Amino acid sequence: MSPTLAESAALLQPELAALRRELHREPEIGLELPLTQARVVAALRQGRLDPAGVADLVGHHVGGHVRR
Repeated sequence: MSPTLAESAALLQPELAALRRELHREPEIGLELPLTQARVVAALRQGRLDPAGVADLVGHHVGGHVRR
């Protein structure tokens, strides 16, 4: 039987909390976030996710959009 979404999220919580703490140790100011972006992309790739397929938040419209 597959784990529920809540169970899957609970399993990821320690890893995500560690990533959040790591990102906050080297804060970046403004809209240019090269260190944050590189670390998040690396974390996504470790989870075998394609960062380009997860979200595209760059555009000319207010707000971002999520690709499917």
